[in-house]
Order: sequence, then structure tokens, then C-alpha cells
Amino acid sequence: MDASTLFRLLIIFGFIYGMFKLKNYLKIKANTTSSPKIYNLPTNGGYDLEIVGEASFQDNLLAICGRKTKNGHNKKTIAYLILEDNNPVDKNAVRIDTEGKTVGYLSRAVAIKYRDYLKHYQLTNIIGTCPAVIKGGWERDNGDSGHFGVWLDFTL
Repeated sequence: MDASTLFRLLIIFGFIYGMFKLKNYLKIKANTTSSPKIYNLPTNGGYDLEIVGEASFQDNLLAICGRKTKNGHNKKTIAYLILEDNNPVDKNAVRIDTEGKTVGYLSRAVAIKYRDYLKHYQLTNIIGTCPAVIKGGWERDNGDSGHFGVWLDFTL
């Protein structure tokens, strides 16, 4: 076998090997789950559902609202409810993000109720959204200062 025949065989085997790898890559790519879809949750206009854990995210809330003001804030925004199945503290955790930042969580009881709602309506691979309002964040001359809180407008 001369060098040119050996070279041709190497090219053919390289092509076959490359096609095999490409086929496996495309098969793996096709089997991966798609990105979550956005789902608008039902609302009632009440902003009755207070989230928890905002104390840990005051810096994020400050970044969203800007500086503290004399009268505080009443900023309307959109909340994204993200399931955290691998949360080490609570396997039912539902994280609340707005404007690209985490601002808190649903309480444990509400998180379970929310997950039951998703199961009941067979809503899988979604991120729930709803209106939200960020309140608080005042700083007055007399030293009176208030933390931020977040309330959601959705009903279960």
C-alpha cells in the first residue's frame, strides 16, 4: 500500500468518525429539555401575597429601586417565580426574581400550594410571572429607616 492510498483511507476513516460524532452530538442535543416557557399567573389586583426572605436581598432591592427616599418606594414590576428543586434548605422552594435579581422566596406553605397548582393544571417547564410591588426603602432625617418588602399579585 502506497502513501497516497494510506492517506485516502485515513481521510475516509476520519470522515466516518466525524459523522459518527456529529450524529451522537445531534442526538444528545435533541434529547435535552427545552427552555422554560413564561406563564402569566392569574391576578386579582390585590397585591396580597407577601414574599419572605427579603432581608437577605436588601442590596438587590436597593439596586432595583435606587437610593432610599424620604417617603420610600411603591415600585410596580414583574415577578418571576422560579422552582428551585435542588435547593438544599427546602426542596419545594420557589425563588422570586425581578429585573434580573433575586428578591426573596414564597413562604414554605405557599410554595407547596403553588407547586400543587402547577401539577393540577399540568404546567411543566414554566416560569410563572405576575405583577409585583416593592414597598418601603425610606430614610428620614430623624434616622427613621425602613427595609424593602415585596408583594405579589396572583391568586391560587
